[in-house]
Amino acid sequence: KEIKEYNSQNILIVHSNYDESGKLVLEREYYHNGDIRIENSYINGELKNQKIYWQDTKIKYIASYEDDFLNLLEYNNMEEKVYEGRANNAFKYYGFGKFYLNNELKYEGNFNNSQYQGRGVLYENGIKIYEGDFENNLYWGNGTSFYESTENIEYEGEWVNGCKHGQGTLYSDSGEIVYSGLFHNNEIQMN
Repeated sequence: KEIKEYNSQNILIVHSNYDESGKLVLEREYYHNGDIRIENSYINGELKNQKIYWQDTKIKYIASYEDDFLNLLEYNNMEEKVYEGRANNAFKYYGFGKFYLNNELKYEGNFNNSQYQGRGVLYENGIKIYEGDFENNLYWGNGTSFYESTENIEYEGEWVNGCKHGQGTLYSDSGEIVYSGLFHNNEIQMN
């Protein structure tokens, strides 16, 4: 069975298909100009796959629904990938995923509420600049920062609130140990 709904200008705004038992199989919603807005597919009446579009028919989200999360692909309105990975039903990134900026991988790791959270790797211009623990988008816990010019280790140790803080080792760009010991808010602590 098929149901179509039109607006006052006789433009299709909802198109739904049902199976023989009356369960929803496919549903499409359209913007008032006729461009597709959402396309949902169902299995046994439950939402399984969803595509959400920008107003100019470019894909914004592709989601496949699992039991307690969804697999998400997100694109900006220039058709560049923004995110791929797990998300919650509110489209907030959580669990493992990859975040892109200007068509380049920016972060790969764990998320919570769309924030870098847990283990991950941060990149700048395709170069790894940090690998380790994050909390609310900040370096927090154990991690390693790298020199962008050589990709050699710059610092290895503890971080708090985005700063070198606690035990750690600082290296020169050529790989020589500059200091090993205690840091406090990015400052070397000489006893």
